[in-house]
Amino acid sequence: MSTSRAEAPGGPRRLQRSLRSQILVWLMVLFAALLVFGTAASYVSSIEFADRPYDRQLAQIARALGTEFELHGIGGLEGDASLPESINRLVDADEADEFFYKITGGDGRLVAGDPELPTPAPTELSTEPQFEHVDVRGVTLRIATVTLPVANEPGSRHLVVQVAETLNKRRVLARSVFVRSAVPQIILTVLASFGLWVGLGSGLAPLLRLRETIATRAPQDLSPIEIHHDTPDEVRPVIEAFNEVLERMRRVLAARRQFVADAAHQLRTPLAGVRMQAELALRLQDPAAVRTTLQLVLTGAERGTALIRQLLALARHEEGGEEVALRPLDLNDTVRAATTKFVDNAIARGIDLGFEPWTTRAMATGEPISLEEMVSNLIDNAVRYTPRGGKVTARVVMEGAAAMIVVEDDGPGIPAAERERVFDRFYRRLGTDQEGSGLGLAIVQEIARIHDATIRLGSGPHDRGAVFLIRFPAVDDVD
Repeated sequence: MSTSRAEAPGGPRRLQRSLRSQILVWLMVLFAALLVFGTAASYVSSIEFADRPYDRQLAQIARALGTEFELHGIGGLEGDASLPESINRLVDADEADEFFYKITGGDGRLVAGDPELPTPAPTELSTEPQFEHVDVRGVTLRIATVTLPVANEPGSRHLVVQVAETLNKRRVLARSVFVRSAVPQIILTVLASFGLWVGLGSGLAPLLRLRETIATRAPQDLSPIEIHHDTPDEVRPVIEAFNEVLERMRRVLAARRQFVADAAHQLRTPLAGVRMQAELALRLQDPAAVRTTLQLVLTGAERGTALIRQLLALARHEEGGEEVALRPLDLNDTVRAATTKFVDNAIARGIDLGFEPWTTRAMATGEPISLEEMVSNLIDNAVRYTPRGGKVTARVVMEGAAAMIVVEDDGPGIPAAERERVFDRFYRRLGTDQEGSGLGLAIVQEIARIHDATIRLGSGPHDRGAVFLIRFPAVDDVD
C-alpha cells in the first residue's frame, strides 16, 4: 500500500504530460494558425483601410489639377509649371509625405510635372480614378491617375493627370489600425489558452481520481469501481470496462481457489491409500502378501497420476488458463487419432469401438492437442461405462457449414435429471462401480468453451446409452 501511495503523485503528472499536453499542443497549433491568419487578414485590412481616405484625397487633387487646366489651358500651365495656390495649400499642409504630379496630353506629350512618373498605357485609361503603387528613384509611391476630357484643346480629346505621394502617413495609420485589431486577437488567444488549460484540468480530473482510486486499492480488492452521478460520459465506458476486467479476475481467482481446494481434497484420498499400503507392505513377511500389497500401491499411484494429469488439463483449459492458438483443421484427423488410442482398451473390454469420418473434409477452428484431449475424454467415458458386448461410435458429421463431433454408446445412459450435473467437477454418478475422478466431462466442457463450441447431451436410439454432440462454429473451407 505504501508503494502505491508513493507512486500515486507521479501518476497524475504523467497523465497530464500525455493527455493534457497532447491536447494543448494540437489546440495551440490551431490557435497559432488562426492567430497568424487573423493577423495577416488584419494587416491587409489595415492597409486597405489606410489607403481609402488618402486615395480619395489624391483623386480630388488630380481632378483639381484638371480643373485648373480647363481654366488656364496648356499654355498657362507651361508658362507656370507650379501648382495652383489652392492645391499648394493642400499639399503644404501635409508634412509627412512628399507630393508629385504629372500631366500629359492625349498624344502622350508631357504638359507639366515630374517626367519620371510612369505614363499609363492607353488601354489603362479610364474616366474613374486608378490607383497603384510604383517605385520612383527607389521610393515607393501611391499614384492616382485620372483621365479628363479637354474641350478647349484642339487635336487633343483627353488629358491624363497623375498625382503621387509617399506612404508615410498611410503606414502610420495602417500600423495604428493593425495594432488596434491585432492586440485584442492576441489577448483573446492568451485568455482562450488559459481557459483551455483550466478546462482541461477540470475535464481530466475524473481520470486522475480514477487513477488514484486504482493505485491505492488493496491487491485483494476486486470490488467494482463506483460510477457517480457526476462521472463524465467519456469516463463511464472506461470504468465499466475496468469493472468487467475486475469481474473476470474475480471469477478466475474464485475458480483457482476452488480448484486448489478440490485438488487437495481429491489427492488426499489416493495419497493416503498409497501410504497405508506402503506401511502395510513394510510390516508383512510373506513375499506373496508383500507383492499383492505393492500391486495395490502401484494401482493407487496410477490413480493419483491420472488424477494429477486431469487436474493439470483442467487448470490449463479453464478460464484464465493458458492461451491456445486456434487454426483451421480437419476434425476427421482429430477424432481418428483420439479413437485409435482406445482400440486396445475397447478390445480388452469386449466393446465394438468404431470411427465414422465425414465423406469430405470437416473444417473447424481449433487447437489439435486440446481437441484430441476432449474427444479422448468422451471416448474414455463411453468405453468405461459401456458393458461388455456394447458398442461405442465416434463420428464426424456436417450440418450446413458447421462441423460436429458425435460420440455415441449403448450403455446405461445418463438420466435427464443428471445431464447438467455430469459436467461439474468431481461429480460421479451413484451406483456405478467404475473408477474415475469425475473431471473428464468438466475438461470437455472447458475445451468446448475456448473453441466457442456447444455441447448437447442426449439419449441414443431407443432411449439407450448416451450421445454427446459437440457443434463448432461454421468456418469457410480452406485449401
